Amino acid sequence: MEMYNNEEYLKQQIMESSRHQFIYGYDGKKRKNFLENMADDYPIVLDKNSPIAIYVHEIGFPKLSLNNRKVDQIKINAISREFLNFSIASEIVLKANTISARDVLNERMKNLTEILNKYSLNKDFSKIVDLDDLLSVLLQSKEFYQKYYLEYYQKGIETLSIEDIALPFMELDMFVTLWKKAIKNDSYFGIIMDKQSEIAFSSTQAINSLVGGRINKDISMKIAVEPDKWSYYKDFNGNFIEYVHDYGTLELDDSQKKYLKRMKEKR
Repeated sequence: MEMYNNEEYLKQQIMESSRHQFIYGYDGKKRKNFLENMADDYPIVLDKNSPIAIYVHEIGFPKLSLNNRKVDQIKINAISREFLNFSIASEIVLKANTISARDVLNERMKNLTEILNKYSLNKDFSKIVDLDDLLSVLLQSKEFYQKYYLEYYQKGIETLSIEDIALPFMELDMFVTLWKKAIKNDSYFGIIMDKQSEIAFSSTQAINSLVGGRINKDISMKIAVEPDKWSYYKDFNGNFIEYVHDYGTLELDDSQKKYLKRMKEKR
């Protein structure tokens, strides 16, 4: 892989800052490999106050056509939010699988699993008792919302029920806070959103809602994107996320400079 200039410096600028960030760079393997390698450099470790990088492989739903059919936008927004939260949560647990002291971590996670068990609407499901159970439940919930979205958005039908899954809702900030307590790390999770293809409008809003939240003490959103491919900056409540106030920016290559040059020439 061809390296970006000052690659280590770029990693530090991204991960050593708790600010939400838009990271501008051309789409493709070069950016993907850089971000995945960066995530490897910031693992989950016990008893150490250091940032943790989480590369999220599925950041949103695909962009689909409605074919002149109406949908309940409030429902679509809720589905998109839950999918994103479960996608992030499951990536955190997947990364925790690399920890050698699994027995120690399982013991420390009891408070989190007990709280999550209380969220279940269906008492017939088995209790979450360890990290393996937790990962299984999170992936099932993520898959449920993906299927729900595709079924409802494409066909306008609803055959699924939240009672079909053990954990129907995910309070992401609570989840991360309890994780930090369990691993005894007072730093933050850098959540890497690498937008390599088009995503649904509602998924963009879901990500914007996290960027607009005052959550960066625990969750720092790192959104990698080509400069002209993030065209909407409002959250679910219609509030704008604003440069400087809500997030900073960082450039991996010349994509931002070329984009600004094109905009000036158009004017």
